[in-house]
Amino acid sequence: MNIQNVSKKFVLLFSVSILFIFSLSGCFQGLEEEVDKGTIVILNGTSSAGKSSIGKNLKEEYGFECLHLDTYLANSFAKWVENRILEETGENVFLERNNPNLILENFKKTITKMNLNEDDYDDDKVLTKEEEIAHINKASAEMFEEAKRKACDGNNVIVDTIIDFDTEEAYSAIKENLSGFNIKFVLAYCPFKVLAQRVEKRNIEGGAEERALVQPLVQFGEVYKAKENDSEIIVDVLTKEDFKQTCKLAKIDFRINDKEVFNEETNFYIEKYNKFLEKLKRELGFDNEEIESVKITPRLSYDLIINTNENSPEESAKQIKELIDVIKQWEEIVRDGSVITFKVYNKVLDSELIEKLRKIWVEATFSSYIAQELEKNKQLDESRRLSEEEVKKKVREFCIDNWPEGEGELDYPRGRGVCEAGAYRIIAFKNDEPIGFVFFVNDIVNEDGVVQNILKPNEKWIEPLMVHLSAHGLGLGKILAFSILKLLPDTKRIVLVTGKDNLGACSFYRHIGFKPYIQDSYEYDQEESQFFEWINPNID
Repeated sequence: MNIQNVSKKFVLLFSVSILFIFSLSGCFQGLEEEVDKGTIVILNGTSSAGKSSIGKNLKEEYGFECLHLDTYLANSFAKWVENRILEETGENVFLERNNPNLILENFKKTITKMNLNEDDYDDDKVLTKEEEIAHINKASAEMFEEAKRKACDGNNVIVDTIIDFDTEEAYSAIKENLSGFNIKFVLAYCPFKVLAQRVEKRNIEGGAEERALVQPLVQFGEVYKAKENDSEIIVDVLTKEDFKQTCKLAKIDFRINDKEVFNEETNFYIEKYNKFLEKLKRELGFDNEEIESVKITPRLSYDLIINTNENSPEESAKQIKELIDVIKQWEEIVRDGSVITFKVYNKVLDSELIEKLRKIWVEATFSSYIAQELEKNKQLDESRRLSEEEVKKKVREFCIDNWPEGEGELDYPRGRGVCEAGAYRIIAFKNDEPIGFVFFVNDIVNEDGVVQNILKPNEKWIEPLMVHLSAHGLGLGKILAFSILKLLPDTKRIVLVTGKDNLGACSFYRHIGFKPYIQDSYEYDQEESQFFEWINPNID
C-alpha cells in the first residue's frame, strides 16, 4: 500500500475522472436561485507546496471548512482494504477515517497482526487502471459534494487539490458546474528546488507524509511552463543548474526494487528516469541546451497566486481571506446632486436583477449605434434605403441578440467566457433601481468566449460597462470605469475593447484617460476594433 502516492495517481487520472463526475445524474446541478452561500476556494498546486498548512491556518484562524483530496482518497483506500480483507479472510476490520496517518498506521498493524502479505493489499499493484479511476471518481465526487453542502450552509470552504495543464476541460467543468456558487481559484507556488527540500524533510518525518520526489517534480511541469510571451505572469526564474541538481535527487525514486538500497549500476531504471527527465525538460523549456534559465508561468488562470516560499501559512491564509472578503458597498454624489449606491458582487446574480441589467444593456447599446446607423442609411441609394422605423428595429434586434431575453447572466459566447474567467460585478443603484453597471474580468475574453490567459493578477478587463439613458450626463460612466479601485486599489492596469465605429465610446474612453493600444497575443480585426488601456500612475 502507498498512501503517499494518492495525489500522484489523482493527477494522472483527474482529466478522465472529473468529467465523469460532473456527468453523474444529480451531481453538481447549478442552483436556480441565489442563496447566502459561502465561498469555495479551489487551492491548486503541486504536492509539498504548502497547501495543507494554508488550509489548517484558514480553519483555525478564520473558521474555514477544509477539504483535502488526500483524505478522501485515503478513506476510499481504507474501505477497499477492509472489503478485500473481508473477502479474503472473512474477518471484519476497521482502519479509521479522515486521517491518512492513522489509516496507514492501522493498515500496517492489521497486516502484521493477521500475517498477511502487504503486496496483496497494495492498490498500486492490485488495482487495474479502470478500478483506480472508479476509486478516484468516488473520492472526488464525495469531496466536491461535501464542499457544496458546506458552502450552502454559509461556510467558506477550502478545497486542497491538484489540477494540471492536461485538464483544461476539467478546469472549465469545475467552473461551469459550481456556477451557482462563489468560487475562487488560488495557486500555491513553491520553487522547484525548494520542493525537493520539503520532500526530504517530509520523508525524514515519515508516515503518510512521505513523498516520492518525482511526484511534485512531475506535477511542477504540469502546473507550470516556460514563459512564452511578454504578457504572461512570471512567478519565478528557474536556473538550469537548479533544475539539473534537483532532478538528480529524484533518481532514487526509479529503483528497480524499492526495498533495496539505490545503486545507479544495479538498482536503477535508467530508461524510465531519462523519459521522466526529457519530458520535464520539454515542459519547462530546458530541451534547448543553450538556455541557462527559464521564466516560470502558470498554465491556468488564477484569482490569486501565493509564493509559499516567501509567505508563511499565516500570511498566505490572510491573503486568501482578503480575496473573498472583497464584497463592498459605498455611496457617491453625482452631478445632479443625487446619491448613487454602488454594490459589488463576486457571485451569481438573481434572475430579477439580471433582467434589469439586460434591459440597460439593450437600451445603452441601442443608443450607442442608432444615430450612426440612421446616418449610414441616409447615404444609401433610395432603392436600398430603409425607413427610420425599420432601421431602429434592425439595430434593436442586433442588441437583443447579444444578450437574449431569458438567457440568464451574460449567456452569450463572450459573456459565458466572462463568467468563466471570474468577474467583479459592480452595479450602480438609484432609489434601489440599477442605473448602470460594469464587470471587471480577471482576463481578456474573445468573441468565442475563450479566456486568453493574457492579463496579470493586478490587471482587469472591462466587459461590459453600461449606463441607463436616464443617467447619462451624471459622470456615472467615469465612476464605474474606475470603480474597481475602490475594491482593489492596487489594480495597475485596466483594458477594454470597443468598435472603432462606436465613436461615442471611443471618445468617452479617451476623455477619461484611456489610451488606444495594439493588443498582442490576441487575434482581432484592427480595422474594426480598438483596444484601450489605463495605467495606474500611482503604482510603479
